[in-house]
Amino acid sequence: MHKVLYIEDNIVNIQLVQYMLRKSDFSVIHAMDGQTGLELAEQIKPDVIVIDYHMPGMNGLEVVGKLKSNPDLANIPLIALTADTLPETYRACKQAGFNAYLNKPLSRGLFLDTLNKLVVKPMMIE
Repeated sequence: MHKVLYIEDNIVNIQLVQYMLRKSDFSVIHAMDGQTGLELAEQIKPDVIVIDYHMPGMNGLEVVGKLKSNPDLANIPLIALTADTLPETYRACKQAGFNAYLNKPLSRGLFLDTLNKLVVKPMMIE
């Protein structure tokens, strides 16, 4: 089972992601704010972190900056999740170091595809 840390301040969005992943190889651990998310990331070492772009206090870009500056967490794949579809938001996420950028409302198929591409390692044939 792969661990997904979801940093999101909206409980409805958290419940939606938990529902989407209920019959998959991904378990969801959530944090309601950036600081708690950073602490959980340090404790559980998730396989992937999904981060809401707009949050009170520490926003998604600030969370990514702190993750990338921590050698123990810097290589964890990061997915931006936002309702913001502006091109400059996409560019800011890319520059910050997100590995993927997904828009709300979230498509279950696209979300699972993205998780699988970032987390599930394909078998190598030698």
